[in-house]
Amino acid sequence: TPNPRMVLIPGSAHLSRTVKKKMRKHKWRLCYDEDFSTVISQCAKRKRDQNGSTTWITSKMEEAYVELHRLGVAHSIEVIEDGLMIGGLYGLLLGKVFFGESMFSLKNNASKFALIALDQLCVAGNIELIDCQVHNDHLESMGAKSISRKDFEDILRGAINPSLESIMRNP
Repeated sequence: TPNPRMVLIPGSAHLSRTVKKKMRKHKWRLCYDEDFSTVISQCAKRKRDQNGSTTWITSKMEEAYVELHRLGVAHSIEVIEDGLMIGGLYGLLLGKVFFGESMFSLKNNASKFALIALDQLCVAGNIELIDCQVHNDHLESMGAKSISRKDFEDILRGAINPSLESIMRNP
């Protein structure tokens, strides 16, 4: 449980002018929940540190997340170019929080395109928070910020299951 926690408030994602200009030139298409298993598989193939170590996404984790997707809890955004997936992300939607798990990009800026799409979906769906977990420069450049673990937990108390929260406070 990282402290501080990297989060993105829906509606606060942004791109540099240079990236916006480059993205306008692409003929990319967005898909939602159409090919979840490919997204997680592509994320699992990414090396996670400078030493080239493998990912935390084991085959058992992939199976579990695919099942969560089947149950409607895990979701993906896919970026498609000429019929091929070139980027995407996936995570869990619990209550009013989207817990981002991983993203990948086979072409420059494809994962940024997916994150902007997620941000817009979360605004439209009245989602309160996108959890990005740990700091990285890529997310920070797009508007994510670090908050304390305590602040993160305070947000979760009301955003995950408000009705359960009220029961817990007033048994």
